[in-house]
Amino acid sequence: MPQHAKNKAATEATTEVQVTQSGPIPVIYTDRIINLGLGPAVSRLILAMEVGPNTFAPSLTLVIPTSALIDALEFMSKTLHENKEAKDGMIKTLDAIKEQFSKL
Repeated sequence: MPQHAKNKAATEATTEVQVTQSGPIPVIYTDRIINLGLGPAVSRLILAMEVGPNTFAPSLTLVIPTSALIDALEFMSKTLHENKEAKDGMIKTLDAIKEQFSKL
């Protein structure tokens, strides 16, 4: 059954999009994004799995329209802004990453 969702376009206009599902949605797990290429039309994210301590092997390349990537980042930002628990969890994670960088 179609669902309707709001999609904030890069032009700041709000449009209505129709979302349909024809079967199970595949789940892709990754330990890390190891490379990101941003272009005017599309962006490329290389995902990787941890194969050893601080060792990652590329497992998938995701190519996505840059405008859709920006929409996703805006959605994540809005979610963190509106959800204190998610925001606090992200701050804790970022603090741990900051601590790792300070030891370099």
